[in-house]
Amino acid sequence: MRITRPRLIGVSFVVSAAAALLPMSAAVAYISPPLVLLGEAQSPAALVAKGAAVDVPVEYSCTATSMYIGVTLTEKVGKGIASGSGFASVPCDGATHRVLVRVPASPSGKAFAKGRAAASTSVDGCLLRKGVYDCGSDTVDRTIKLT
Repeated sequence: MRITRPRLIGVSFVVSAAAALLPMSAAVAYISPPLVLLGEAQSPAALVAKGAAVDVPVEYSCTATSMYIGVTLTEKVGKGIASGSGFASVPCDGATHRVLVRVPASPSGKAFAKGRAAASTSVDGCLLRKGVYDCGSDTVDRTIKLT
């Protein structure tokens, strides 16, 4: 069958008219900047007060109103375990920044020492848009060097 120019124009008109009458789907109409929450502990982290705490540099980026960063460290020290958690609240502007999060050693455990530690960095934040909060969280685990 050979398609002539008038039929082609008729078909394209019908398709265009149907597309104009069909409602748009919500996914296509959703035009909003995404909520971005990124944070990761960096090496090296510095021992403070003979291992009573560690200052952990965290590189982060976020588009939330503000973001909450938590860092948990666990290190094998001799026959025991040193561990602790520290927290920071940071402003967000979409750019990459660095913040120091102080992680004190748990009073019931050992002090931190030079070596390697397991670092778990968690981030939580919300973006308020048109009266509705868009919230999210993420966790990154890695090994960092304590000096």
